Amino acid sequence: MSKIKSLILIFTVILMSYGCAQIVDFPKFIWGNSTKALEKGRATAITKTYRCSVQECFDEVLKLTVPPKVEEEEVITPPIQSSPHLSVLAPTNPAQNAIMPAPPPDYLGLYIKNRKKNFIVVMGVPNCVNTTEVGIFFTPVDNGNVKVELSSLSTKAKKNAAEMVFKVLGEHFPEIE
Repeated sequence: MSKIKSLILIFTVILMSYGCAQIVDFPKFIWGNSTKALEKGRATAITKTYRCSVQECFDEVLKLTVPPKVEEEEVITPPIQSSPHLSVLAPTNPAQNAIMPAPPPDYLGLYIKNRKKNFIVVMGVPNCVNTTEVGIFFTPVDNGNVKVELSSLSTKAKKNAAEMVFKVLGEHFPEIE
């Protein structure tokens, strides 16, 4: 019993030596939801500053992650003959047979959004591996301006996402040099 207590004590000391932030971030890392690497990558982020509020900027970028809805066409399924064996195969919803189109290539896949901490994490950047994460951080600066930073472990994904994000933001808000 004393060996177990000793192991627990040693384990606790090791965890505490890394600090509280490490302990809190560990489950996120295991779950695949940690933004630590993206936050560290902000040192080499692609940045631009715009004249807008954080909320306005956040909302415009968020629109890039939601492709327009495709109107569902009515799907007509042929009638299935009555048979106790075939009734299991009959679809309960005719729309289940519809083929959903792939999302347009000019949208990003939303992975995480956090309005309190002012960041969005996207995946599915066009012409990149679809599991590569890109962090988009919004930092308020003086005179109501917002600094937008794009960070990723992939230079290509960061550049491709930056082109998309900065194009949309440039259409809505003036860029600050």
